Amino acid sequence: MTARGIDPQTRHGRSISRHDLVLASIPLAFLAMGLVSVVFDVRFETAMLSASLIGLFAMVDGMVLRPPNGHGG
Repeated sequence: MTARGIDPQTRHGRSISRHDLVLASIPLAFLAMGLVSVVFDVRFETAMLSASLIGLFAMVDGMVLRPPNGHGG
């Protein structure tokens, strides 16, 4: 642990965890569905509702079904 509180081994020695991917999937869902609404002439409200449901499923999976256990898993 350094003076700034960042452990260099943790910062550079770990791969991306499953929960990092869950967090990244939420804004990517909104971006993807926004593009779908433009390209395929889907109503914007429908696309954002779909993105919200994708984000909801990701959050439920990451927080309820498979919560972080504090041991990197």
